[in-house]
Amino acid sequence: MANHYHFKNGLRLAMSGVTLTEMTKDGLTNDLLKSTVPTRDRCQALLDFTNWTVPKTGELIGEWLGEMHDSVGIKPDYIGSHIVDGASNATSSANKLEWITRGERSQKIVADNCDAHKANTTADQASGTSDHVQNLNPELGTSLNKLHKTFGRVGISSKRKKIVRNVQTERGREKVVRMDQAVATRWGARHEETKSANCNQADLATAVGRMICPDGVDAALFREYNENRNLGLDRILFNEGDWNLYQQYEAGTSFKISYL
Repeated sequence: MANHYHFKNGLRLAMSGVTLTEMTKDGLTNDLLKSTVPTRDRCQALLDFTNWTVPKTGELIGEWLGEMHDSVGIKPDYIGSHIVDGASNATSSANKLEWITRGERSQKIVADNCDAHKANTTADQASGTSDHVQNLNPELGTSLNKLHKTFGRVGISSKRKKIVRNVQTERGREKVVRMDQAVATRWGARHEETKSANCNQADLATAVGRMICPDGVDAALFREYNENRNLGLDRILFNEGDWNLYQQYEAGTSFKISYL
C-alpha cells in the first residue's frame, strides 16, 4: 500500500512525502495536482523503498537489486530486461545484478537506458553541453553553459537573489517568472531554463551586471575574467548573441517537446 496523488492531466501516481515536499517548494503542486491529500491504494510497481545510507556505487546497488528481488520471490530467470537512467552507476548496477545471478539464469539481462535519458543525451550532444561526448555545437554549448552557471550562482546565494529581487522591484514587476536551474539528467530542463531566462531577460542581465563588477558580490570573478586576456568578460556576462541563441533554443526545443 502507498500514497497516491491525482494529477490534473489524469495521471495517478504513487509518490513519497519527500517528493511532495519538493514539488511544494518548487511551486508545482497547484499547477500539477488536483489535491495534495493522498489516497491509499495498492502499488503494483513499488517493490522496495530503501533509505540508502551507503555509497551509491553500481556494485552495491546491483547487490541490493538481487537481495530485493529475492525477498519478494522474483527468480533471476524472471528478469529478461532492466531499464535504467543515464547515470553510470545505474548501468553498472545492472551488470552487477547479471553477474551475481549468472548461475541461476538461462538468458542474459538486456540492460538499456530509458527513452527520456536517451533523448536528453542526444539533446546535450546536439547543443554542445554534454561532458561525455564531442560537442557538436560549441557556440550554443558555451552560451547555454554560461546561463546554467549563472543560475547556479544565483540559486545558492541569498545576496545574489536579493540583487535580482531589487532589480525587479525597481522595474515595478507585479509578477515574475521563476528562474529554474536545469538538472543535467532531466528531459526538457534546458528548455525550462532558457524559457525562464528569456522571460526575465532585462532583469537578469541588469542583475548579473551588478553582481559581476569592480565592487559587486562577484568582484573577484570580474577581476579574473577582465584582467585575463585568454578569458574576457563575454565569457560570464550575457551579450546580444546569447539572448538570440536562448530565444531560438527555446523555440526549437518547445516544438520538439510537444512533438514527442
